[in-house]
Amino acid sequence: MAPESRPLRFALAITCIDGRVQRPVVDYIRRTYGVDYVDLITEPGPEWALTDPARAGVHAAIQRKARFSVAGHDAELIAVTAHDDCLGNDADPGTRLAQLHAAQRLITGWDLGVDVVGLWVHMDGKVEEAATAIPAPRVRRPASAASRWAWPPKKTAREHRERRPVTSDDPNYSVMIREMCPSTRSARNSRLRICRSLKPMSLASSSMCGLTNFSSLGWRFPVLKSFSFAQSAINSSHCRSSSG
Repeated sequence: MAPESRPLRFALAITCIDGRVQRPVVDYIRRTYGVDYVDLITEPGPEWALTDPARAGVHAAIQRKARFSVAGHDAELIAVTAHDDCLGNDADPGTRLAQLHAAQRLITGWDLGVDVVGLWVHMDGKVEEAATAIPAPRVRRPASAASRWAWPPKKTAREHRERRPVTSDDPNYSVMIREMCPSTRSARNSRLRICRSLKPMSLASSSMCGLTNFSSLGWRFPVLKSFSFAQSAINSSHCRSSSG
């Protein structure tokens, strides 16, 4: 029967972003399970992304996309994959194989009503079931390459709480201002643009001259949140315009 005269059969593969992996995975699934197309969800080192508690956001995104594929394309199989020489997961092969088994169990627990398999992809294009896979030893990379592609560290909740706006009382105020404004001229021009843009605004002079909190204007003038001269710029500009 021609593919056009019957419903298309889909599967879903959760793979690494590595371009060497996706074609062997798609070919293997189509050949082994007889599907017509394979939807793809890509994430660096998916076996780690799905099992690392610190990456709950990535985990939730992958789960949402998997449900979308199963509901929209009626995918009848989900394959979670790992591969040799993965740039997104620097753990040893034994640990990564254990992560792949854990990711397979995790996806099965999503209760999507489909079979879930684990696949290991070798760099020669060979694909094995995770239960019988023997990963190749990890390829060593130069230190510069490893540091260049290292996963960016996440900020802790304490670091987020300690973030504070730049104020003129800060001992490093001048340094931070120079980092935000490449030159004194650009900072001066920013002040002039603020004053000029505020003049046409038809706001009550009484409320503007007594303004003590301009955070509500942040959507219109984002720069107001960063510079301590913003308060005086607002007050002086509108007091002059109201008196004139």
